[in-house]
Amino acid sequence: MARSRVKRASRTSRTGGISPALAAFLSAAASSILTVVGTLVSLRNDATKQQLFEFLTWVLYVAAFAAAAITLWMLADAVRTNVRELHHLRGLEAYVPQLIRFRRRADRFEVSERGDAELRIECDVELKTDTTMPWITIPMLSEVSADGKLWSSIKMKRVCVDGVEYDPSIAFLPRERRLFVGERHLEGRVVESGVIRVPVSLEPGHSRSSFVVELELLGAFEYIMKEEMCYTDVSYVTEELSVEVLGKDGMVINCSPYSDHRVQAMQLGMELIDIPESQHQSASCRMGSGVHWRSETAKLGYRYRVPVRGQRVSSSLRSQ
Repeated sequence: MARSRVKRASRTSRTGGISPALAAFLSAAASSILTVVGTLVSLRNDATKQQLFEFLTWVLYVAAFAAAAITLWMLADAVRTNVRELHHLRGLEAYVPQLIRFRRRADRFEVSERGDAELRIECDVELKTDTTMPWITIPMLSEVSADGKLWSSIKMKRVCVDGVEYDPSIAFLPRERRLFVGERHLEGRVVESGVIRVPVSLEPGHSRSSFVVELELLGAFEYIMKEEMCYTDVSYVTEELSVEVLGKDGMVINCSPYSDHRVQAMQLGMELIDIPESQHQSASCRMGSGVHWRSETAKLGYRYRVPVRGQRVSSSLRSQ
C-alpha cells in the first residue's frame, strides 16, 4: 500500500505544471496580441482613428469569444476527467464488501498504572443489502507476558445491543496466540487474539443497530510507563473512527516519544507500517487529558495502533 501510494504521488508530481489546454490558450492569446500590434503598426499612417477603433473593437470581440470557448473547453475537459475518476471508484467499490458498514465506531481505553485497562467499544452499524446478519464479529487482541496464564488477558464485561443486555461470558471466542519477531515492544510477550461476537440481528426492516461492548484487558499494558500500543482493527468499511486513551487514578497518558507516528497504520495481517496512511492519520491525533484520535475518512482492511506512554502525577498536582 505504501509503495502504491508513493507511485501515485510521483506520477502526480510528474504530470503537474501547465496543462495542454492552458498552453493552447496562452499561445492563442500571445498570437492575438502580436497580430494586433503588427496591424496597428502597419496601419497607423493610413487609417483614421475611427477605423483603428472599429478594428480594435472587432479584435476584442473575437478575443473574448475565443477566450470563452477555450475556458468552456477546459471546464468540460476537467469535468470529463473527474467523471472518469468517479466511474473508476464506483467500479472499485463493487469489489469492496458492502454487506455491512460501520457508520461510527468509538474506542475508549482507560489504562491503570499496573498495566490493566478497561476498553469500551461503541458502534453504529447498517446493513446494506436485503439479507440477514445475526452476528457481527469484532477482532480483539491483547499483548501479555509469555509466561502468563493462557487466555486470561481478555475478560468480557458487557454486551448491549439496542438497549438489550446479553450474556458477556460467551461473547469472546479465542483464536490464536502469536509470538512476533523484530518488534522491540513485544520482547518476551505474546499476542492473544480472538473475536467478539455481537448479536445485532440485522434483517430487512431492521437494517440499523447500535451496540456497546465493554471488556477488561488484564496485564496488556505492563510497560505503560515506557511504551504500550492500543490496537483497533478495521475489518468492515468504517466511515467514522475515534480512539481515546485515558489514564486511571491520576495517571496521565501521552503519545509515545519513541514512535515516529502518533498513529501507526498497518494492513491487516501484514504488521508493516504504511507510512503515508500513518502520516495522514497522525495529523488528527491530539494530546490533552489523554490521547485523542478521530478520523472521518472511510477505511477498510487496516490495523491501527496508537503508541502511548503513562506518567505518574503527584498527589499535590492532582489536588490542584
